[in-house]
Amino acid sequence: MLSASVSVSAAKSVYEEETPVADVVMHCDEPNVAAGEIVVVNVSLENISLEPGVIACDLPVFYNKDILELTLVEVVVPDFWNGNDKSLCNINAGDNYSWLRVIPERPEGSNLQYEDFAVKQDKGIMFNLIFTAKKAGNTTVTIKNDEKNKLYMMVVSPDIKNYRPNGASLKVRVSAYENSGWVEETEEPVEESVDYGNVSEEAGEASGAESAVTPQESQVIHDSASANVTTPDNGDEVEKDDDNGGSATKYIIIFAVIGAVAGGAIGAFVGMSKKKAKNNK
Repeated sequence: MLSASVSVSAAKSVYEEETPVADVVMHCDEPNVAAGEIVVVNVSLENISLEPGVIACDLPVFYNKDILELTLVEVVVPDFWNGNDKSLCNINAGDNYSWLRVIPERPEGSNLQYEDFAVKQDKGIMFNLIFTAKKAGNTTVTIKNDEKNKLYMMVVSPDIKNYRPNGASLKVRVSAYENSGWVEETEEPVEESVDYGNVSEEAGEASGAESAVTPQESQVIHDSASANVTTPDNGDEVEKDDDNGGSATKYIIIFAVIGAVAGGAIGAFVGMSKKKAKNNK
């Protein structure tokens, strides 16, 4: 069993170091849809600078649930994992967010080490988010830190330490009827104590204008290396996501992997390995 935890008592960061070691990147071929249509958002880890790589990630994704409903998450991991991965995605974990999580799973009795799962290549770990557009409106799908609610992005090293990635955001617009044009821009409420950092546009996004017919890349949210991520003085342990969507991250960040029983490992994938997390409504 693998268990990694980082205490985040007063003045203690949730991260091993504050400098981001990877970028979260979002891509959507068609961010302008009509109510009732499907929106597919691809989330990937890229520009991984951590040596020798990362073996897991834990990403809270925020969006307006009145406009979009997350119905499915497909997890994609490298071929060399040979199906030895475990999806811990939690759809509709809270009122306005879901969790994107994947960790390696060493078969019982194997000689595999966590270093054997280290990922450095772009898009080695991906999540395909399948949304259903519920009603007309504008929303931003965002992966970020939410200090107020103690929700943190993180990637995990082979020696089971938590590191900070840069977040990302992507605009989605839903019209009331097909080909009816874009709805009026509406402002979403800005939560307090949300760690956005500096935002820079990814290559391929039009400068100063958006197209309804071209793919949309995310804006990368660059977290400041000097940002202070702290919590209250008490050292309460983290509470597991409950059935009512309670937070997965409170005052201790815990990663846990339950080893697969003998013979329970999934066979090698052809192409990329995909696991699906169904909506637990």
